[in-house]
Amino acid sequence: ARLGHIWLEMEPYSLEALSLTVQAEGAIGNPRAVKRTLQAARVRLLEVGQTLPDSLEGMLSVQIF
Repeated sequence: ARLGHIWLEMEPYSLEALSLTVQAEGAIGNPRAVKRTLQAARVRLLEVGQTLPDSLEGMLSVQIF
């Protein structure tokens, strides 16, 4: 999860970095971190006109590659 956050700092609009970070946070059982990460990403991405799905499942189903 830490590496994902570092990657997000370097590339704040990267859906790949966001997906990796959210998956890692979920894998270690930290739902609050997942919620915070997704909320921060929604705000950042909204600045450039992008939106994210409302749920974690929706986020993870987005094709990023």
